[in-house]
Amino acid sequence: MTNFDFLFGEKKFSCFSGAAAAAEKICGIDAAACAVNARRAAELAVKWMYENDRALPKTKRDQLAALTGASEFRQVAGAANVRALDYIRRVGNNAAHNPDMVTKEQAELSLKNLYDFTFFMAKKYSKVRPIGAYDKSLLDPEAELVTEAFSQQDIRELLAENRAMKRMLANLRREKDEEIPAARTSLSEADTRRLYTETALAHAGWRIGVNCFAEYPLRGLPTQNGVGYADYVLCNPDGTPVALIESQAVDEDVALGRQQAKLYADALEKKTGIRPVIFLTNGLETRVWFDSESPERPIGGFYSPSDLIRIRSLRHKRRLPEDADYEASKVRRPYQLQAIRAAADAFCRRKERTVFLSMAPGTGKTRTALAAADLLRRCSWAEHVLFLCENDLLCRQAQHEFTSAFPGWRTAAITDHADAAEAEIIFATFENLPVEADELTDKNGMSLLTAGRFDLIICDETDRRTVLQCQDAFHTFDAPVLALSSAPGGMTDPLLCDLLNTTPGQAAFSYSYDDAVRDGWIAAFTAADVRLSLLS
Repeated sequence: MTNFDFLFGEKKFSCFSGAAAAAEKICGIDAAACAVNARRAAELAVKWMYENDRALPKTKRDQLAALTGASEFRQVAGAANVRALDYIRRVGNNAAHNPDMVTKEQAELSLKNLYDFTFFMAKKYSKVRPIGAYDKSLLDPEAELVTEAFSQQDIRELLAENRAMKRMLANLRREKDEEIPAARTSLSEADTRRLYTETALAHAGWRIGVNCFAEYPLRGLPTQNGVGYADYVLCNPDGTPVALIESQAVDEDVALGRQQAKLYADALEKKTGIRPVIFLTNGLETRVWFDSESPERPIGGFYSPSDLIRIRSLRHKRRLPEDADYEASKVRRPYQLQAIRAAADAFCRRKERTVFLSMAPGTGKTRTALAAADLLRRCSWAEHVLFLCENDLLCRQAQHEFTSAFPGWRTAAITDHADAAEAEIIFATFENLPVEADELTDKNGMSLLTAGRFDLIICDETDRRTVLQCQDAFHTFDAPVLALSSAPGGMTDPLLCDLLNTTPGQAAFSYSYDDAVRDGWIAAFTAADVRLSLLS
């Protein structure tokens, strides 16, 4: 008997019901195998939704991250289910690549999240329901032995009683038009740290007791004995603490830990002379905070060890661009230099996180953006760049143009996994970025597209349609965005602004079609009167 037995009452769920039950049955024996099977069941269930729900578009994508990241899926499933599936995916990936890193508690939470999601599916797509609430005791391997103690006659009677109970509950729901609410998970701070925070740390490449230390003691705090304990401290390879994490319970606001984290940061800085990066989290939401420079901001996870080294190095070396830097830019048209200067001023002086450039078709906005990225690199503001295009052809063209103009950069398409692992600028389409996100890993199977992987994201054609295809990227990666568009005016679409974590406003630089025609950079179009015979 398992918590997923109710799924067997609906034949159309047969493609994932067996995998879900198998994951639970093995939980008490092998936590890693349980996590892998839970991920497989979740992926099969999500694919079933895409095949059977008309609200979800037909897609060639088959990776779980890409399927659950689609805007249509988010609207159908809801934010809570998307978060639950993301947890199942991360724990499953960790289990597949590093089985020893997955604990039984993490596997059990994956099962609970899978149960909540399949419960949602049962309510939405069928009449079957579980008889009772989620029963953690069924995860005990001895529970199966108790079931086997019943005679076949007892089992048949119980099944008949269960079927009668299901029919009664279904009739009651139809009469009252009510649905059974899914159980909500409430965890203590300690449980949140073990199940959520440590899962995210493992996904980013941190190892408890190696380069990440829990309950890290610090002196000079306003306590009775002057000693306090930071939830986690992250260290460089030489053991120097360079970041700390303040974790709250899963149902608490991450902002509650802000003052405590600041006190810990003060104590660490006094001890080491280095101001640490601060992360605030409750397992479901994470924020990064360079408290001496800027407000905290949302992020999709933790920096990896290599991310943290690179980001700290860039911040130490960065400088404001000077006239000589602009003159060295490999563009010669005056308006392109103006656009680069406007973008650099917005990023480097005003510390804006999203900069919008509006340039008419044919005026070289792609070349301008690439030159802006090169300028930011020479001034140590960006070292790793993600360039997003609408299709593969534009990606290849942009990569060829960049390689020709700036041969000092290592470039790769995201689909070229071997080259992309070492690339400084990665070219991807809006569509294939989510597909490749789980596939790009290092030799140990750890994801290379961690939250701090990029220092700049360039969107070659920014509109609601293209950005919706990979909206997770703008919430996951902690990188400023250079948004390009051929449309005149500023960024006024509220949804688009929300996706890019910015507010509506005018473009940092605008060069219209009329401007380009007036200055002689492009030719004016000529209207032609063409008669068609289609309707004659």
